[in-house]
This record gives sequence, structure tokens and C-alpha cells, in this order.
Amino acid sequence: QNPKTKTQNQFYALTIALFALGLMAKPMLVTLPFTLVLLDYWALERFDKWNSANLLPLIKEKIPLFALTIISAVITIFAQKAGGAIQTVATISLSDRIFNAVISYAKYLAMMFYPANLGVWYPFENDFGVLQLGGSLVLLLIISALCLWQIRARKYLFVGWFWFLGTLVPVIGILQVGRQSLADRYTYVPYIGLSIALVWLLAEIFERLKLKNKAIAALVGICLLALTVLSGRQASFWKTSETLFTRTLSVTGKNYLIKNNFCNYLEKKNRFDEAAAECLAAIADDPNLPDAYNTLGTVEIKQNKFDEAKANFEKAIALNPNFVLAYANLAVVATNQNDFDAAAENLNRAIDADSGGFFDKSRLLDAFTGLAVAALKQKNYVRSAEFFQKALEITPGNTDFQRNLALSLHKQGKSTEAVRILEEAIRKNPNLPEVYNTLGLIYAEQNRKPEAIAQFQQALQINPNFTPAQNNLRMVLEQK
Repeated sequence: QNPKTKTQNQFYALTIALFALGLMAKPMLVTLPFTLVLLDYWALERFDKWNSANLLPLIKEKIPLFALTIISAVITIFAQKAGGAIQTVATISLSDRIFNAVISYAKYLAMMFYPANLGVWYPFENDFGVLQLGGSLVLLLIISALCLWQIRARKYLFVGWFWFLGTLVPVIGILQVGRQSLADRYTYVPYIGLSIALVWLLAEIFERLKLKNKAIAALVGICLLALTVLSGRQASFWKTSETLFTRTLSVTGKNYLIKNNFCNYLEKKNRFDEAAAECLAAIADDPNLPDAYNTLGTVEIKQNKFDEAKANFEKAIALNPNFVLAYANLAVVATNQNDFDAAAENLNRAIDADSGGFFDKSRLLDAFTGLAVAALKQKNYVRSAEFFQKALEITPGNTDFQRNLALSLHKQGKSTEAVRILEEAIRKNPNLPEVYNTLGLIYAEQNRKPEAIAQFQQALQINPNFTPAQNNLRMVLEQK
């Protein structure tokens, strides 16, 4: 193997490796093999005519890249489907998707030259105007026809235009992921094609007009200055979530998703009335949006409107029977209404519906602890014992949970079991005054005065300044 061939093979292997890494970072790169074929035609000039004799050898050398493209596409589709992002034709019909794709191509083209009224998310709208749809289709057909007409004289127009059209195919919405009509964040690769066509076309025009370099430099400088100003203005909208959401809502139509997200933002800022207004606006845009009802309910919890919150969580569940957060929030409402049976039932429903791993160890622990403490405060000792037991299953050595479980059992008349739990806790960790104090309280309530005094004294021996044990010891000693 000669050095030149060896070097080529090394670069070939490096290309495949980098492409694989690129796909793992951003599946948008799936169209790379197709764009390489375009570059083989121009600017590499590796073939002259579009026929099988020219194309097959070039495609053959790119088989590993095409294979990676297929693998990445399959993985991406399965991942999006598992996450529930892929919309069915029952939600958005195939004809609506095609019509939207035609209009989106035209909008992406316009955005290249007039980047105004940009938002962070554009809702899917299926009320397509005949003029809008027809005008977009005619525009795309005319440009495509011109590029094909000039394919021999100006190959760069064909390559640039079909680069733009081709690289947008995976994200143009035929396979609808989410419910957006378009997403300008996808255009960084497609706009390379338009830039190729534009730059080489302008270079040819300038040459024919025999413009001097200074004049060209001045024109380019003016364009760069204008784009710099516009970029600075656009970047200012991203200063905070509020400025971004407000700007997007001002340039888009019935944007239920952004209104729901804005509601979430305002809730976290404790601006509850504004948050509720945004959620209601989102529901008005799309009455079948379970997230908006759930978000509105969380706002109403903080406004102590528990009945209204409960109604909205139930609406969310009616729209999405597996809505984990809505069940969890119903548990919160029930807890605030001291209905611990309903709280336990809804929390269990949330856990059962959780196929996405929302309830990790930390969230489960927080949920059970919150219910346990609330039940204990309301003297619902059966439920508090149940919840503290579940919390202990997550963190078996937590002495605070052990003490509260013991108290809950004692209040139910299960003092023997309560004492056993505390004695086991002391055996494993004999240096915690809180445990001795709790055991002393149980003995005191059982009128076992000497044992109670011994436990309080033991707690004070470990920590002479432990106030609860001091007060309890004084109380027992003062009893007749």
C-alpha cells in the first residue's frame, strides 16, 4: 500500500468516525451523505451527468455513511415515539403535513433574507389560506425550475438549492415530531446551501458589472453592519425567559405551548394572577391541552384554591389518563384537605403511571415524607405510619423516620412494636439523644416513670443542652 492510499484510507476512516460522533451529537446530520454527492457534482467536479454510471461508484464509497444515517434515523424515530413526541395522522393528517411543509419551505426561504418576527416556537396551524399555499408552491416550483434550467451553466445554483431542500427533509414535518409548524433552529445546515448559491451568484453578477473591490467591500460591510444590528436586537429577546416568551407571543398566533410555559415561569416568580391568566389563555387556544390544566392547578394550589385545583387536575387526567404529575398534584390537594386516603390513592396512581422515571428515589422520598408529616400533624396515625414506613424503605437507616414511625404506632396502641423499633435504632446508633427522648415519651405515656426518666437522662448524658429532653424530664419528675 503506497503512502498516498494509506493517507486516503486514514482520512476515510476519520470521516466515518467523525460522522458517527456528529450523529450522536445531532441527528440533523443524517443528510450529510446526500450533500456529499451534491459536492461531488459541484464543486469537486467528480462527475458530469446524473446517471447510474456516474453515481453508483460515488454512492458505493459512501455506503458506511448511508448505513450510519439509517441507524441514526431508526434510533431517533424510536426514541421520539417512546417519548410520545411523534404525532399520529389522527392528530395531524398527512395532507395537512404536506401543505404545512410547502408553506414552511417558503417561510424558511423568506427568513434567510428577512429574519424578522422570529419566535422560539411556532404552533401548527392547519387553516391554510389558498393564496398562501398556492403562492408557496409556485415559488418553490419556479426556483427549482430555474436551477434545473441553469444546471449546466451554473451548477452552484442547483447544488445550493437542492442542498437547502434536501437537508430540511428530516425536519420539514412529514414525520411530525411535536406540534410545531416549523423551527428555524433547524436551518443552520440548510442555509449553507442557500449561502453557496447566493455567494457564487453575487460573485458572478459583480464580475459582470465590473464592480471594483472597494465597492464590493462597501456593500458587504453594509450588509454585515445591518445583520450585526439585527442580531443584537434578536439576542436581546433572549435576555430572560420572560422577554423570550413575551416576544414569541407577540409574533405568533395561538401559541398554547409558550403560554403554558410562561404560566410556569410566572408561577415560580409568585405572580399567580398573571400565571393563571396565561394558563387560561393557553386553554382557550387549545382546550385539549392537559399540561395547561395541570399548570393552572399548581397555580391554584398556591392560591389556596384547592377545589378549583382539583377540578383542573381531573380535567388533565381525563385528557391524559397516564398524566403522572396530575395524579401527584391531586395527592398534594388531598393532603392539604386532610383527605389522606385520597392522597395515598392518587400518589399510588402516579407511581403506577410513571413509565418515564419521574419518581426517582429523591422524589419518592419527598412525596412520602410530605404525606407522612401532614398526616402526623392531623393525628391520622394509621396513614402517617404507612407513609413513614414507605420512606424508611427508601432510606432504611433514617432515625427521624424511625422515631416518627414509632410514635405513629404507639398512638395506635402498638407500643410494643414502637419500642422495638426505637431499641433497634439505639442498638445501631447509641449516640442520638432524639431517639432516647422519643422512647422516654412513650414510656411516660405508658406511666412507666422510671424507664422514662432513664431515657431522658441518657439523652442528656449525650447532649446536656438537649432542651426537649430537659423539658420532658422536668415534666415527668413533677408528676405525682
